[in-house]
Amino acid sequence: MFLNQWKLDDKILSITVDNATYNDVMVSTLKKRLVPKGGLLDGEVLFHVRCCAHIINLIVQKGLSCISEILDKIRALTKMVTKSSHRGDEFYDCAEKIFHLDGKRKLNLDMQVRWNSTYKMLGTALYYKDVFLHLSSDHAPFKGYTPSEDEWEKVSVIHNFLELFYEVTCMFSGVKYPTANLYFKGAWMVHRHLFEAGNGPHMFLKEMVQPMLIKFDKYWSEYNLYLACAAILDPMYKVKFVEYCFSKLFGSDEASRRLNLVLATMKSLFMDYKLQYASSSPTIVSPSPATTLGSKNYFDDYDHFVGTSTRSQVGKSQLEMYLDDDALDLNS
Repeated sequence: MFLNQWKLDDKILSITVDNATYNDVMVSTLKKRLVPKGGLLDGEVLFHVRCCAHIINLIVQKGLSCISEILDKIRALTKMVTKSSHRGDEFYDCAEKIFHLDGKRKLNLDMQVRWNSTYKMLGTALYYKDVFLHLSSDHAPFKGYTPSEDEWEKVSVIHNFLELFYEVTCMFSGVKYPTANLYFKGAWMVHRHLFEAGNGPHMFLKEMVQPMLIKFDKYWSEYNLYLACAAILDPMYKVKFVEYCFSKLFGSDEASRRLNLVLATMKSLFMDYKLQYASSSPTIVSPSPATTLGSKNYFDDYDHFVGTSTRSQVGKSQLEMYLDDDALDLNS
């Protein structure tokens, strides 16, 4: 195997693979070879970490499959405008002269395998909603595909619902700052967003959210473990942030259980690092910027939570001295 032939088993930090089932066999084989050699910290618990942006894609695609009929209508309307230059000129001319819209904002057909393009397509279609309704009254090609008022309302609700997923995906995809510390926050926001939508007033959205929650649980049911460890190592988040997030979703008892599991995992990892890399020099990296997502503010009472709650600390290892220090201002 290449790890032995090239003597890379103690030099590789990570391996990135495609999301394909055949790679599961490779991952299993790597585990079997590395665990006996002590090549994995904390055994194999944190070995296979899936791409967070791809998980969001799977979750959203599952939801979009429930509203395919409405999406097909929007796609058909978009095609009619984009595939004919004459019809496109007529459409944008109507938008500018009658509805005083910016005709430079063009309709674009989505790529169905990329849900974020579907989100953008819906946003642009909503922008031109009145134009579509106007043209459908006396233009036969538009009349057969233009959604009803009720369907347009659903499109608006769906677009607003997808906004947070889009913002979290953009946050995950940053290239000018570290992102490992942001995954827990993003996954938690998605979880809470799904929970709230599933208990909201829109029945069709509830039906859309149910399979999305199942997909979420498939990939992120234990997101609290490896993503929370990375979040705690961010001086802006630390333990209080993770405790706050758990308490908002699970209540105090379950939050305490999950937090204790995370801290136990962190201490185990810390001891592994301490034994193996005690003589290494620390590396200083630039912090991630404070991330503000426009559609939702789930942390407006976080400062109050930090100021009123307490958590006992035992021991004075280097890790626990770090945990004892106050976190930086989350909202700065």
